[in-house]
Amino acid sequence: MTDVYLTPYPGRHQAVSGTLSYAIGCGRAIVSTPYDYSLEVLGNGRGLVASQADSEELACLIDRILKDPALKSQLEKKAGKLGKTMTWPQVAKSYVEVIEGLLQSNLNRRAVKDV
Repeated sequence: MTDVYLTPYPGRHQAVSGTLSYAIGCGRAIVSTPYDYSLEVLGNGRGLVASQADSEELACLIDRILKDPALKSQLEKKAGKLGKTMTWPQVAKSYVEVIEGLLQSNLNRRAVKDV
């Protein structure tokens, strides 16, 4: 449990963050440094991203959330909405849909060849 989750990676090309994914899955308010994965998943108002890896800017963003319960709630709601799509049952459902689509496509190609 946390009021605000902070992901302070210094490198811009951080490809993924398991802890950030976990915080999204928990529907937390999130503040991050700018790196590829954070920019992707925290877009559309799902979190606040600093312009650079600067401790003062990160502190200001955290303070902004703590002083604004409506903002905190909005960030949590949007992060949680994305987080629901990242649960194992939802990921498994997506895999099944992809596999079923491939199988159906393969069946359709075989049927066309047989005609």
